[in-house]
Amino acid sequence: MDELASYYDKPIFWSPSYFICTVSDCNAAAVKRYIQDQDIQ
Repeated sequence: MDELASYYDKPIFWSPSYFICTVSDCNAAAVKRYIQDQDIQ
């Protein structure tokens, strides 16, 4: 994390608008469909 300090001065990565995590048990089509469905709601 030290290498990010020069680019990002806050102590945590957080945004109330976005959530990012790894996707290991889903395929790309399922993730894409989930993201597209977020626009509908």
